[in-house]
Amino acid sequence: MKMKAAKYSTTILIPALMIFLITIFPSCNGVDLQKDGIPASGTVIGKRDVYRKRSGTDYYITVNFFTQPDAENPKPKVKSDSPKTVDEIIEGLTIDVKFGDYQTAEIQVDGATYVKLSEGDEVPLRYEKGNPSNVIVAE
Repeated sequence: MKMKAAKYSTTILIPALMIFLITIFPSCNGVDLQKDGIPASGTVIGKRDVYRKRSGTDYYITVNFFTQPDAENPKPKVKSDSPKTVDEIIEGLTIDVKFGDYQTAEIQVDGATYVKLSEGDEVPLRYEKGNPSNVIVAE
């Protein structure tokens, strides 16, 4: 009889502990995307909601965006006190434009954000450097 009670309490304790840890530590990899994520601008290309009997409705938006290679790998600023020639000045005026990779992601959002956004709306995003599939809607 005591064995069943111990087994039963362990069966409840482990899932309860997992739920507690997931709530306290939502990002398992330790990346705070609101603070450390790379900013990008995306477009809402789809929306869906999933009704679950026990937990209510989950809301998702699908966005597309381009990664920002300049923000991921900023160039160090070089200071030079030496005088420049006309050719060096003209060469420095060239614009180096880099286009990022095209990404599509589905993001879980709260109900208010879901209602506020429509397909075609522009939305601010933040994604993890080196892992653009880990993306959130920026606050």
